[in-house]
Amino acid sequence: LARWSWLCYVLQEDDASSPTLCRNEQERCSYTPTRRYRALVAPGASARPAWAAGEAGANATVAVFDTGLGVGHPHFRHKEPAERINWTSEKTRADTFGHGTFIASLISGASNECPGFAPDATMLVHKVFTNEQVSYTSWFLDAFNYVLWRGDVDVLNLSVGGPDFADRPFGDKVREVVASGVAVVSAIGNDGPAWGTLNSPGDAVEVIGVGGSEARSGRVCTLSSRGAPLNAAWAPRAKPDVVAPGMGVLSGVPGSGACHPNHGTSVASPSIAGVSTLIASAARRAGASARNPAMVRQCLLEASTRFGHNATGRDADPRGGASSLFAQGAGGVDPLKAVRCAEAYAPRATLVPPSLD
Repeated sequence: LARWSWLCYVLQEDDASSPTLCRNEQERCSYTPTRRYRALVAPGASARPAWAAGEAGANATVAVFDTGLGVGHPHFRHKEPAERINWTSEKTRADTFGHGTFIASLISGASNECPGFAPDATMLVHKVFTNEQVSYTSWFLDAFNYVLWRGDVDVLNLSVGGPDFADRPFGDKVREVVASGVAVVSAIGNDGPAWGTLNSPGDAVEVIGVGGSEARSGRVCTLSSRGAPLNAAWAPRAKPDVVAPGMGVLSGVPGSGACHPNHGTSVASPSIAGVSTLIASAARRAGASARNPAMVRQCLLEASTRFGHNATGRDADPRGGASSLFAQGAGGVDPLKAVRCAEAYAPRATLVPPSLD
């Protein structure tokens, strides 16, 4: 049985010493480290225009496969997860390691400083990693089968990955889950800036693979894995699909209402899972003619903007390490545009990239 790992590094120190900003509105964060990140960002704040337009995820269900989430967490007092299930060999559903708490809060937590994207969504928490950071394919398969049995999950976040795209039981089950109508969102890997370093399952055609971007500029992080996919059958496809903040990202921690930063494509994936949840909810609320993973992906792509999409950006990135389709996909996603796409959705073709230069 294959052992999987999540795509999030431990907190690292860099040479940054300047004050940090966390929200689009340029408000000061209460957490201002001096030697960890050049900037902090609360990605969920970008969803506020979507909330103001009436969409906060109330009509969608999102599942998180990770290290769990403790009962009574302050970021979920507004709406406790609908269920917590432990598929591991541990005898507790609690998350003492903190990864699952961080991911779940970023998707649908409620906090003034680091809000989740879809605070009104129905959250399902599945523990597939122990607090000793161990997991096995068999635990994932149990959780996947349960999601298939439930039949009401719209979005599934996998902030995990590994180099083995040939793990047939895992890969086949992911494809089955997507075919059943669940949009699967996964981190693309932390092995950049080298090319051909994508991780599975984010590199799969059926999965929405998410790369990491810098907090302020939107430029792809150095650590974010680049395409093309290692599987020769997928080689022509650009991956990742989109990017989201992956450096200095603020979210929740176990047993506290505080917001702390982390980095990696692991913390980029839940931002896109949160926007995907808003898309699924908006489509259901509006009675869209099609509601499926392809529609979710299409609205994400149509609501995205690429870094370096103009001459100035290209001049700043002459080798394409940050602006290539194989580094950033369609780019960063605007939540409100994605919601508007879902509300008025009708089947159509979308070109990626939308133009050639």
